[in-house]
Amino acid sequence: MFRYALLFSFALTVTLEPVFKINGNQTLNEEKTTKEVFLQNEEREEKQEEEEEKIIENENNRSFHEEMSAIAMERVECGKYTTWFVRTVVFLPIVRFKIRGGILNLFRDLSDPADYGISNGKNFRIPTVKGSLGAWFIWPQGSSVTSLSELRPRDTLIVYMHGNSDSRGFGDRIQLYSVLTKMGYYVLSFDYRGFGDSTKVHLSETTLVSDSLNVLTWATNSFKKSSGKGPLLVVWGHSLGTSIATITTNKWQALDKYLISGLVLEAAFNTMEDEAQYLGGALVSWLNLNVSAELKCADAEFRSVDYLLNITAPTLALHAEDDTVVPVHLELFKSAVAGGKTNIRFINYDKKYNLNHNHIFSATTIDQDLKEFFYLVGNTSNADNLPTN
Repeated sequence: MFRYALLFSFALTVTLEPVFKINGNQTLNEEKTTKEVFLQNEEREEKQEEEEEKIIENENNRSFHEEMSAIAMERVECGKYTTWFVRTVVFLPIVRFKIRGGILNLFRDLSDPADYGISNGKNFRIPTVKGSLGAWFIWPQGSSVTSLSELRPRDTLIVYMHGNSDSRGFGDRIQLYSVLTKMGYYVLSFDYRGFGDSTKVHLSETTLVSDSLNVLTWATNSFKKSSGKGPLLVVWGHSLGTSIATITTNKWQALDKYLISGLVLEAAFNTMEDEAQYLGGALVSWLNLNVSAELKCADAEFRSVDYLLNITAPTLALHAEDDTVVPVHLELFKSAVAGGKTNIRFINYDKKYNLNHNHIFSATTIDQDLKEFFYLVGNTSNADNLPTN
């Protein structure tokens, strides 16, 4: 606005200058005193115009610099390399391997579950937005049901959403599948785009949730509903996967499709901002980062706390007291209860069991804890007010 005012002032000055000169010529024959008065008035007007132009120019420069500063700040907040760095840290789309398996683990074929010691499973490709996802369907040993379409109303299917890094074939995840299938549950595990053998993509909260919704759609469309009712459907998330599971369940619920009967959150956090402040507080302070803005730019806010309260499915929150990745004080359960959610149960496993972040499945009471929860969600009238511990 000030720049336009400056241009108008300049144009006005240039336009009126010949007029002043003409008027000056016309007064040559006037009396000296009249000429002097006119010249004095002209000088005064010119000085006044010069002062006004300086004021406008200063204001214009200030406005211009403020505008450029704002643009620069926006570029810093949503810079290409900053966004890439944030997404890399949040998602860690790398392959991990243990010393025992060595680097040979990198060359195992995800399309063959048997290559990972899973003889009771099949590999699938699930279509999703601009690509497909690698997935495994795993059934209890000895079960006659070996496909999703064969699942019965008395069966329970757990759709597992893993956390950051690696793939559905990571060792700790495979051990969890084993625990769940030994208990008689069926498991559908998949890799989001950007992980495992799924189609590559620029990772974000949006892509992960989109893929998860597509998996639920694909799975429920596969159920044979001749009896009018399919299997009990439970969504299970671990670590970053808890936020993906929470947001996905919330959005799925709004679609009014197949009922999600239960939600299991293993090592859950409130928001990614809380988690980032905990894990990288010193670095964040040193770099003077605006964590909230950086995560928003990267589409990686993962604000589970904003979605859990509206989820009607009974929820089980599992946490290890000695978890050093997601400390128990960041547990989503507290925020949910404070917000009025009653159909949620929180189990905090004592640190003496050394379960940490990835080994809750090895808790001595895990069978009992899960069976009790699944029994309650199978009888929804009993799951309205779950015991909190």
